[in-house]
Amino acid sequence: MGGIHARCKDVSLGTMIQFSPGVRRETRQSPPSTRYLARVGEHQLEAMLEPSPCRDDMSGETFEVKVSVRMNNRTYHGCGKPLH
Repeated sequence: MGGIHARCKDVSLGTMIQFSPGVRRETRQSPPSTRYLARVGEHQLEAMLEPSPCRDDMSGETFEVKVSVRMNNRTYHGCGKPLH
């Protein structure tokens, strides 16, 4: 059985939190998206991936996926691409 492995750095605290196979995956067809949910100790993570062009504000690079990550009531927005 597969899973995802996510590493999230909390910049304000300078800590790294790792989430791995205990991740729950939910998919939605309309509009298409994939949501990943995980909990490790006191930390909760929700990552939403939507297939839509996304431009990185810092590099100007265009990616094929919009990503929103919510961790401990904070939401971060960015771009992503498949790693396979």
